[in-house]
Amino acid sequence: MFDTTNVVIYQDNNANGVVDAGDNVITYLDEVAPDTTRNILVVSDIPSSQINGQVAGIVLTAQAAAGGGAGSQGAVLTATAGANTAGIDNVLADGAGATDAANDGKSSVKGDYTVLAPVLSPARMIFTASSGCALA
Repeated sequence: MFDTTNVVIYQDNNANGVVDAGDNVITYLDEVAPDTTRNILVVSDIPSSQINGQVAGIVLTAQAAAGGGAGSQGAVLTATAGANTAGIDNVLADGAGATDAANDGKSSVKGDYTVLAPVLSPARMIFTASSGCALA
């Protein structure tokens, strides 16, 4: 196992699986409507010292939150203690994810980066010299 570096998460606005000019860096998904999906891309740097077969794990966790308004993260939702209270009850009926429990308002998934054939060998090197420049 190893850790990736420079992890950046993008919202894949056109859902093509590639970071494009129109995709924005995110730290949370803003105002996701019920029963809709958003596509995201996780981009990381792999240290050059890694060898074939090494794996870096990634966990993404979604957290239920109250709608706040565009550009601001809503408050985390928690389940109402007890049932049938006099007010509005929050009932969280989510299943257990990769790293979270059932009914906690979270959903997590695991993914990984596996290093395959990390061998680079330059075929040629090109140097450009201009007038008045000497190569030693």
